[in-house]
Amino acid sequence: FAALPADAAVKASYLEVYNERVFDLLGEAPDGRGPKNLKVCEDERNGVVRVLDLTEAPCADAETVLDLLTRGNGRRTTEATGANDVSSRSHAVLRLTLAAAAGPPRHLTLIDLAGSERASATGNRGLRLAEGAHINKSLLALANCINALTHPAAPKPKFRDSKLTLLLKTALESAAVRLVVVACVSPSMTSVDDTLNTLKYARRAKEMPKSEVAAPQE
Repeated sequence: FAALPADAAVKASYLEVYNERVFDLLGEAPDGRGPKNLKVCEDERNGVVRVLDLTEAPCADAETVLDLLTRGNGRRTTEATGANDVSSRSHAVLRLTLAAAAGPPRHLTLIDLAGSERASATGNRGLRLAEGAHINKSLLALANCINALTHPAAPKPKFRDSKLTLLLKTALESAAVRLVVVACVSPSMTSVDDTLNTLKYARRAKEMPKSEVAAPQE
């Protein structure tokens, strides 16, 4: 933050995708009972996806961002499952927007993907099973979109297959996107299948096309 221009302004938003519904982790529902349920709209003419009425909180320093992240995490949907005592039941998207007089706004988007689930391994039933199905569906949709973007001969990406991919459409289609994947793996033989699948997923994302960065002019 100290290196930002004097006229720069940073705002943060934080949302979760739970069972194909989008919730504002920084905003309150009108009835005061939990996060706001939000609508996602696509401007097809300009190729932009927007989340209506999403809270954007001003941030003066990194501590403010961390405080907002902690606040949002406290409202994120988690439940005990057969695999974890505290399991994320949603995908979370934290976005920082930098606006300055020079140039268009820039975005840093951090996404925490819920892990894929196998019902045979978790023993989930009822609502937990339905949550796992939604998680797996959106992860597959994201993998398919990345595959379509990395292989010119592949069919056109189907961003509307999930709310997660629709939210990431603008970023994934941008020629200037910089994609970094942090893969969580385990050395345990009991997790070998999950580890291999995670590494394959990350490798596919690594193949996303990159644009050249122009060298600064002297």
